[in-house]
Amino acid sequence: MQHCPNLKSIPYPSGEQTRGFTNLRMLDVEWCEALTSLPCEMIASCAASLELLGLVGLSSLTNFAEVFRLVPKMPRLAHLGISAVPKFTYSPMEIGSFGSLRFLQVMPLLDSLDLASFEEFLDVLLQGVNSLPTLCLTGHQHWDSLPKQLQHDSHFSYSFKNN
Repeated sequence: MQHCPNLKSIPYPSGEQTRGFTNLRMLDVEWCEALTSLPCEMIASCAASLELLGLVGLSSLTNFAEVFRLVPKMPRLAHLGISAVPKFTYSPMEIGSFGSLRFLQVMPLLDSLDLASFEEFLDVLLQGVNSLPTLCLTGHQHWDSLPKQLQHDSHFSYSFKNN
């Protein structure tokens, strides 16, 4: 789902009759600026099969933290992209492990473009990754230097994009 600036919600039925998207492999929600929440039940229903999750440009999203806490429950997730989403509070214990990730693309969260808060978020993400071959950082024009966690780490390939 991309470029739906007026979409405010995604209807998702609840109850015992809901089977969900148990075979969904890719969920990419981008630039839906009016979207206020993603149905956590919908995302949980596809957690076992999801291989790609993209959350980009969701500036009105109010339940990003709840959605993000479902990521460690996605055993097949290989590609995670998080860019231009609202700032949220988190702790390493809540986030857990991202053992199957092979590609991580991150842009500083909205309202937190300072390097210190982005480094903290990146640190929490990287603590949960066992082996990550590719890390793509977007929005680096806001930084004076490479995040400290990456300055001496050579086990991934880096990609830098301006936007």
